[in-house]
Amino acid sequence: MFIAIDEVGNEIEAIHASRSKKYYCPVCQSEVIVKRGDIKIAHFSHQNINMCERYLYRRESPLHLKLKNNLYLMLKPNYDVRLEYYLQEIEQIPDCLVECSVALEIQLSKISPSLIMDRTNGYKTLGIDVRWIHDDSGIVTKNDTIYLSHFQISTLNQFHLFTVDSETMTFYMYRVIGNVGGMRWRYEKKKISYHDLIRPVEDIYEFIKMDRVFIDNEIKRARMMRSVRNKTLSYLYLLQLTADELPTLFMYLTPFERFIEEPPLEWKLYLYYHIKNKSFDYHAFLEYITLRKVNTNLTSKDIANGLLYDFKKILRISNE
Repeated sequence: MFIAIDEVGNEIEAIHASRSKKYYCPVCQSEVIVKRGDIKIAHFSHQNINMCERYLYRRESPLHLKLKNNLYLMLKPNYDVRLEYYLQEIEQIPDCLVECSVALEIQLSKISPSLIMDRTNGYKTLGIDVRWIHDDSGIVTKNDTIYLSHFQISTLNQFHLFTVDSETMTFYMYRVIGNVGGMRWRYEKKKISYHDLIRPVEDIYEFIKMDRVFIDNEIKRARMMRSVRNKTLSYLYLLQLTADELPTLFMYLTPFERFIEEPPLEWKLYLYYHIKNKSFDYHAFLEYITLRKVNTNLTSKDIANGLLYDFKKILRISNE
């Protein structure tokens, strides 16, 4: 940590702390010690992390400390920014809290999506938007496809992923456009300034037309699963359709399918089959879809309604 409390209650940055004085953790009030050297950035440390009753100050790597400190120094001249400000109401400590409205979190280690969601929702209760910032070197891409883990998906903000080059302090934003099955997504990447980390993020809803190769690959992946319960193959069988016979509507990626775990071909086949056979049931559809752990204020009904809207639109587009 970079901020501690001195003996008279003042906040002190580690870089200005004296080894001859005593300092205390702002959360648990236990004594902390100053650490500085030629390699490590000056920071405070608990003598034993278990002394911190809420374990809010996790052990941070030297790289995490460096990035957090550099980000703070970048922001400080232009913004009201608090370093490691303790939010007592939710018992969370953002790396940087900017203008009391945006939390910036350097997230180098992989943690559970549920924990990311809990922390994100905690910030939301205080009206704080959060940007989880990854190390850009840890992002896997190939051509126009980005491979995102469940952990990375949980950190998306309006389907945007934020990263930093740890060597140059250059920031990037990946716009996640559409899911092409499993952890594979279409994306766009652009370099941004640190000011863009503070600005509101808006999702862009668009429909992307793929080609027949995409459909062929989806069916191949379904067959590779070697399961008689595979729903993609089951609906193709029930509809008596081959890949070449599928209507054009199945070639589109849609905005709302990013919220669900069902493959892009499967959920469209589900609707196509039940609508064609006049057996569609809204409540059964709600039970069918599985929501991803992703930062959103939408309910399951909102997403189900969005998928139905998407389906009607691609049906109309494909018939034009």
